[in-house]
Amino acid sequence: MSAVPPFPEGQIEALARLLGECGSGTDISRVLQDRNLADNSGESTKWRRLYWVFLDSQRRSGCANTIVDFVQSFLVPMRFVGRSQQFEERRQELNTILGGGRRGPQVLGDILPIVLARLGVGRVESTRSGEADPS
Repeated sequence: MSAVPPFPEGQIEALARLLGECGSGTDISRVLQDRNLADNSGESTKWRRLYWVFLDSQRRSGCANTIVDFVQSFLVPMRFVGRSQQFEERRQELNTILGGGRRGPQVLGDILPIVLARLGVGRVESTRSGEADPS
C-alpha cells in the first residue's frame, strides 16, 4: 500500500471513538496484537486506547497506514453477524470521518477513494458532478 498521508488529530479521535463502539476490549487487544501494534497507553477505555495507539503509530511511521490496516482488520462484517444495519451505519460513519465531513475526495486527495475501497466503505460522492464515484 502506498503511504497514506497522516490523519489530523481530530480524525484520529473520531475513528477511535467509532471503533471503540464496534467491538469488545478483548477484540481490540487481539487485533492490535495481530497488527503488531503495542498498547502502552495505560488507558482503560476502548476509544482512548485506540486513540493513543493510533497517534503513537502515526507519529512513529509518519503516515496513517497502520491506522488504515487496523480499521481494515477490525471493521469487518463478521463482527456484525445478525446486525447488518448496525454495520452499514458504522460504514457510513467511517465514510464521514474519512471524508472529514465534506463531500468528495478532496480531503485526502486521490488517496481517499483508494482507502475507502480497501476498507469496503463503498462510494464517495464526487464534488465536481454530484455523481457517485465508483471507486
